Amino acid sequence: MAILGRYTLGKFLIVLVFIFVVMPAKDVAAADKDVDIESEYKIKAAFLVNFVKYITFSSAKLTELDEIVIGVLGMDPFGSFIDTAVEKITVNGKKIKIRRFLNYKNIDQIHILWVSKSNHLQLNEINRFIESFQILTVSDLASYCERGGMVGLVNIEGKIRFIINEANIKKSGLRVSSRLLRLAEKIIE
Repeated sequence: MAILGRYTLGKFLIVLVFIFVVMPAKDVAAADKDVDIESEYKIKAAFLVNFVKYITFSSAKLTELDEIVIGVLGMDPFGSFIDTAVEKITVNGKKIKIRRFLNYKNIDQIHILWVSKSNHLQLNEINRFIESFQILTVSDLASYCERGGMVGLVNIEGKIRFIINEANIKKSGLRVSSRLLRLAEKIIE
């Protein structure tokens, strides 16, 4: 009986150690990962907003709009942070507005489009659809610029950098500032 009691007590202690030591450590690691992802997307949102300053839109439809519109296609990794971030920002006297789209076929009258990772299987269709629009596309999908995108955000040694596909930008009728080109990690011509 004493052996059974010890065995049960031993099991009980193992369970307690697991509950109070191992599980919280996993939760802390998961929380740290969530914080890192949240911080990463705050930085990416800042990039997205700042790209507006370095791109020239020549489409009469877009230049006549009262605001600059950034679209987020698919699952939104930014949450309300990006809405708050743009509340007081103006570019050339225009406020910035965020619009969200679940389907790329609903996209209209926007300046910049964030293509979420949830759209990776539709990337070719999205690129074909927006070819006729003057929209700067930005994403953090792997090899985004090589797959038809315009600006790819990449994590290099813990720092967010960007790659520009200048050929795709020019093909869309947009003009990119030489200042932005100088800051790019890589330019695809």
